[in-house]
Order: sequence, then structure tokens, then C-alpha cells
Amino acid sequence: FLNVTMMRIIILLLILGCSILFFGCHDVTVGYLFTENAGYSKDTLYIFSIEGKIEKLEGNLEYLKEFTAELQKELDRLEEEANKLYSKLDEIYDAQDILYDEYDDPATTVARKEELMIEIQKLSDRADELYEQVGEVDQQQADISDQIDNASNELGMDSPNVIKEQIRKYQEQIDFNIPWRTSQIESVLGTEPIIYTVLDAKNTQGNGDKFMEYVHVQGGGLIYVDLGVEKHVPAGAYTVTLEIRNEGRTRIMEDVYTFVIQN
Repeated sequence: FLNVTMMRIIILLLILGCSILFFGCHDVTVGYLFTENAGYSKDTLYIFSIEGKIEKLEGNLEYLKEFTAELQKELDRLEEEANKLYSKLDEIYDAQDILYDEYDDPATTVARKEELMIEIQKLSDRADELYEQVGEVDQQQADISDQIDNASNELGMDSPNVIKEQIRKYQEQIDFNIPWRTSQIESVLGTEPIIYTVLDAKNTQGNGDKFMEYVHVQGGGLIYVDLGVEKHVPAGAYTVTLEIRNEGRTRIMEDVYTFVIQN
């Protein structure tokens, strides 16, 4: 009986060992990767010469200044008037500080403190008058700015302030060599780490390989293109294919994004 039992144990151990060897010889893929609904909320990006764009915007700004010259002249006058009012306010505040210092001096008598408070109050009343004038000037400036904005709209242009902000942003992109960038890809679900690779670029004129020299991808599927690419690659629409992979899984998304180069 003992020998039979031992034989059964040995057989079970052999079966178990074979099972371990069997499964050990076959890689088991762990995790998951779902890309069925993956994509970019905006799948097209237009690339152009930023220097040329700035030049055009500066031209628009100069034209607006000429078109609204009289309004600009009045705006400048009001700006000068406002600066004078603020300068007078600063003088009042400086004078009040001197009076307050004297008021807080232990050697100042009660009678003198009363005189000081009368002088301080007079200055405060004068400051209130100046603030009313500042408010009136500010309102006049706002009215003229609205007239300039309306004139810009009639010409089919943005307001001068909007144009200036656009120029600032474009110049910042040049100064810091900020590349053209897409948003991150959405609806990619999978076990980390997930690796993104741009496999190729297509163009009807056959310039995809040249464009590929300037294309890169970061985490989250954020694709970026080097600044100045339009100087080296012919104009046209370039579609890129993205590879998404993690351990044991790979998904290919063809023509997932389009870059339109304008030059």
C-alpha cells in the first residue's frame, strides 16, 4: 500500500513539473492595449512661415494706425493726461507720508497732531477729486478704443491689441525655438509604459521622407514638427502613421494626423 501511495505521489509530481515546464516555455503576454477609439480631437495642423506672419501682422497694425490716425492722436493725448493725473496723485501720497511720519513722532504735540490731520484730510479730498478725473479720462480712453476696434472690424481685421498679442506669441515661438505641436492622442488605454513612434509620412508629391526628418513624437502621442520646416520641405499635405505599443502588443494607426505646410 505504501509503495502504491508513493508511486502516485511521484506521478503527480512529474505531472506538475511537466506543467510548469510547458507553461514556462510559452511567453504569457500581460496587460492590455485598446486603440479602437483612439485619435486626435483636431487632426490637422497648418504650418507656415512665422516670420512672414509677423511681417503681415505688423503691416496690418501699421495700416490700422494710419486709418485711425485721428483717434490714435486723441488716445495718446488722453494717455498723457492720465499720466499727469497719476503723477499728481503720487505727489499727494508722498506729502501724506511725510505728514503721517510727523504725526507718529512722539515729540509731536496734540495741537500739532490736530493740524496735521486737517492737512492730511485736505490732501485726501484732493486725491478723491483727482481719482474722479482719472475715471473720466479712463472712460474716454475706453470709448475711443471701442471706436478703433469697430474700425478694425470694418476692415476685416482684429483689434490692435489682439494683433499685438499675436505678434508677441509668434515672436516668442521664434525666440525660444518652440516647435509646431499637436495635442496628445485621446482614448488610448493600455498597460504602461506605452511607446509611440511615427513610422512614416505620406505626400502626394512623394516628399514624405524629407518631412520625416523634422517629425518627432513624445509621450502621450504628442507629435511635433521642428520650427522652420517650411524652409526645407515643399508645400503640401503630409499624413503620418503612428505606431502604439507596449509589452507584447502593437497597434498601427495609418494617416492619423495631417500637417499642411504653407510656404
